[in-house]
Amino acid sequence: MDALSSQANVGGYKAVLIAASAYGRYFPLLTTAAGTAKPANVLVLGHRRGRLQAIATARRLGALVKAYDVRSETREQAESLGAQFLVLKSVADASGTGGYARELTPEERAAQQQELNGFISGMDIVITTAQVPGRRPPVLVTADAVRGMKPGSIIVDMAASALGGNVELSKPDETVVTGNGVTIIAPTNLPATMPAGASSFYARNISALLLHFVKDGELNLDFSDEITAGRSLRTKARSCTARRRSCSPRRRVRRPRPLRPRQVPLRRPRGVPCPVRGEPISGRGYSRAGRAARASRAARASRVARAAERPDTRRCRMSPDLLNALAIFVLAILVGFEVISKVPATCTRP
Repeated sequence: MDALSSQANVGGYKAVLIAASAYGRYFPLLTTAAGTAKPANVLVLGHRRGRLQAIATARRLGALVKAYDVRSETREQAESLGAQFLVLKSVADASGTGGYARELTPEERAAQQQELNGFISGMDIVITTAQVPGRRPPVLVTADAVRGMKPGSIIVDMAASALGGNVELSKPDETVVTGNGVTIIAPTNLPATMPAGASSFYARNISALLLHFVKDGELNLDFSDEITAGRSLRTKARSCTARRRSCSPRRRVRRPRPLRPRQVPLRRPRGVPCPVRGEPISGRGYSRAGRAARASRAARASRVARAAERPDTRRCRMSPDLLNALAIFVLAILVGFEVISKVPATCTRP
């Protein structure tokens, strides 16, 4: 049912095959008449789900596999597949929540990198799988570590993306060959390189998820179940609309204030008696009440003047068709009156 794990298994398997194809030597130990071929040394770094599949595939090809992770509980998993687990003295257990590792402090990261560089320099193939959801992946293989590797070594960065990768010199969807002959491969979508296998696994994930919602041939949605609740848009008693109404404050609509005529204060010379109080003041201009009265009278006079200048549009509200019909009606009344008034009275008697 876990689609992420199924696709990561495809990626881990394909990463080892890409490394074996780019590596110019044998993976297993071979003894022939022409000589003996030493097995390849493979190091798998990180805690991604495809790490276990990469370890198992490299072991099936006959390589000597070593693995490292900052979480101590992964040691048993790696050793069960035949890999040797590296234990660093500089970093203790860094297990976090949700199955992921916690973020290391700068001091722990520097000490880890310095001790890890010594192991990376002696490896033929390095596969990195460490990722953090929604964040930049940690850098596990620095440029100094790449310069210390042997010519012909291969690095496959499974965590490469637009946010970065586990290898400092890797570029998404590109193959980089360094000056000392180390090849860095950074694929971003390994499951797409095996469409038939990836699609088959994903189809089984979807069918298992849908069958989980069916019981006795009928749809049965039990929201107390962790799987059903995690894949539903409504997991609580209230809907998303009610949650949105309760969480978001109501916005008050502010009505625009009505425009008021600008009141221009009128000044008067000193010594002139104030029209409101009737006594002279030494300050400039009238008092506040006098200015308000003057302004209101000026605004009223301005409105009356503008109304006088505008034509009277109330007489022109009739449409032309109505005016024509009314004129015809009045003419018909006049013509009819003239005709009937000239008819003799004898013609109208029975």
